[in-house]
Amino acid sequence: DEFLNRKKLRKILNYLVFNSPNMVSREEIKRVFWDSEKAYDLDANLRVTICNIRKILDKIGYSDMIVCEQARIYINKHYEVNNDFKKYVSLYKKAKVFYKNGETYQAESYLKRIASLNIDIVFKDLNWDYLENKVRNQVKLIICNSLEMLLEISKRNNNLQKAEDYARRLTGMNSKYLGELLALLQKNNHKEEADALMKKINKKDKS
Repeated sequence: DEFLNRKKLRKILNYLVFNSPNMVSREEIKRVFWDSEKAYDLDANLRVTICNIRKILDKIGYSDMIVCEQARIYINKHYEVNNDFKKYVSLYKKAKVFYKNGETYQAESYLKRIASLNIDIVFKDLNWDYLENKVRNQVKLIICNSLEMLLEISKRNNNLQKAEDYARRLTGMNSKYLGELLALLQKNNHKEEADALMKKINKKDKS
């Protein structure tokens, strides 16, 4: 509770966790969190903030969790840290292995979990622009790639209605999937919607 009441400390620790196991330069942390202050104040603020984080971590038995070097700060590699974003990345990596090996049933179970992702959950602690935009783009790419694999699995299984649903979601993320959606609408005999989409595509091509 003491830690959660200190917003800046929580943000910086989340930033280190997100970047772990990579190291973060002191200059990067200062730029992200104190970019409007004077250089002297930046160094002092960073020292005090890291000291306060360490004090709080020390109370719960993690005194050596934060490593500070002359130019870099990072999470001690002895600690396996995680957050919602890293969990979804892990799911995605497992799904890709199953998909590549032709184990589509296992791949599909992981991919469906990713496709049902509520992005707001991932961003609940990442409420500063620099990191939130960075994560949002990565999450969108993971979801898009997952939906592409689900689309292909559905087509292989001749489940064209499910494939159409995935194509709809992909079209909402990127217009390059309009052609794929159109083909599935036609195969599923959704003539009116297919005709409307064809007009939209033709209009887009002319513009």
